[in-house]
Amino acid sequence: MRITKNRITMMRMSDGHLHLRDNYMLKTVLPYSENVIGHALVIGNAPKIRSADDVTRYAVEIANAQSKKTFKPKIAFYITRETTYEDIKHIKAAGAIAGKLFLENQTGQETSTGSESGIYNLKQAYDQCAAMQELDMPLAIHAEDPTVFCLDREDVMVPQVKDLGENFLRLRISVEHITGKSMMNFLEDLPPSSNIRGTITSHHPVLTLDDVIGGRLHPHFFCKPIFKRPSDRDAILNAMLNSGKNRRVSHGSDSAPWRYTDKECKEGCPGMFTAPSAPSVTIELFEKHNMLHNLENFFSKNINETYGFPSDESDTIEFVRKPWKVPRYIPVKGSEWMGIHSDHIVPFMAGQTLEWSLET
Repeated sequence: MRITKNRITMMRMSDGHLHLRDNYMLKTVLPYSENVIGHALVIGNAPKIRSADDVTRYAVEIANAQSKKTFKPKIAFYITRETTYEDIKHIKAAGAIAGKLFLENQTGQETSTGSESGIYNLKQAYDQCAAMQELDMPLAIHAEDPTVFCLDREDVMVPQVKDLGENFLRLRISVEHITGKSMMNFLEDLPPSSNIRGTITSHHPVLTLDDVIGGRLHPHFFCKPIFKRPSDRDAILNAMLNSGKNRRVSHGSDSAPWRYTDKECKEGCPGMFTAPSAPSVTIELFEKHNMLHNLENFFSKNINETYGFPSDESDTIEFVRKPWKVPRYIPVKGSEWMGIHSDHIVPFMAGQTLEWSLET
């Protein structure tokens, strides 16, 4: 990694938690990730990836949409109550490298997009975890319990995650998009031999719940896990900045695009399209706190260790100090004929000027 006042050269980024969707949405959002990302774990919840056939179909769709050979997506399949050992064996053979676990409320309340077929507690998934441990497939967990108050959902999962790690010592576990200081403190206090790691987004170290509902409602900041208190934001920011020392935490963007009509409505969908702006936002954070030397650990090395992605230090990208403005909206491909306000995505930091630009 090379850092000068106006230029940063670093290993191509990896993303441990990426949503690409499908169809026209996939074709719209993929270029923003493949420009900077090498290895990516693509989460199979929307569309749902539950079988070997699903994995094959989705991999082909992504390959047909991508234009850069440097982008190497890998799929995380969706674990349900009905997933069997044989299912997981065939899913791995089809090319998936990890499983994604959601919890759902027995009343049907979603923890996140598409979680209505999830499990009710982590112990209910121990058979699936045993299969994944035997097959050497990492487990990615959306660690929230939807049966409790929304600000406490991650905190109450700490004992379950701890028990899971102790019961499956060879299972690589990643707690996704950590948002609270309780889970982060738990992760940082683990012994070096622990098999539990975690990802952090680029938006949770920046915003709090006040940014969503503290003044007027800001639907494009609504995501899950929801933003929490300033103390929670500061805890995950500190962990991110110190990712050179704490190799357990790494980059998982959780970039999750929605049409603006799915956000500005009666029951808005959770998720933020962060791919266009997240790298620049994160670089600014590291620079502000004089921690640019840890940037490459956060963006690539640590997540490569989690999922066994190869690290190629000769494959680099460059950011230069050149202010640019984030688009206010991004039209969804295939909808151009409908007009600019009919079908578009509002990205994270829309309309804001950021300091660092990707050198293309």
